[in-house]
Amino acid sequence: MNPKVTVNNSTSSDIFIASDPNWDDQILTIDGVKQNTPFKLTSSGIVVVSVTYDIGTQKSSVRGTDDRYEMGIIFSASKDFDTDPDGYQLVIGKNGAGKLDVTDGGPEEATPSFNYRISDQNPESMLMTFISAIN
Repeated sequence: MNPKVTVNNSTSSDIFIASDPNWDDQILTIDGVKQNTPFKLTSSGIVVVSVTYDIGTQKSSVRGTDDRYEMGIIFSASKDFDTDPDGYQLVIGKNGAGKLDVTDGGPEEATPSFNYRISDQNPESMLMTFISAIN
């Protein structure tokens, strides 16, 4: 079973969701639809993010057998994360308690324009809510 992250955009701006290019064998899906380009999640939008792998298995070559590395996802304020790195490059997998969580990665600049909260965690799913940053 592939993990699923419900993403809730509670900011007043769009957030773009993209597959981490370092995880080149994963295929990002949003609400079950394969994504080849960054997906725009509008303010107040909610989607379910997951991945599959093009190598015909349930495991990424990046992940191997380590459950801490289930998927690599970028959440950004811009469609072009390389030129405007306002956001997060994150690894999602199982934490020490066996629940889905952010297990690696972080913001690409010191003060992203939005933050996130994790809740409703279990071994195969979690809720990730994005909120506007307080500056």
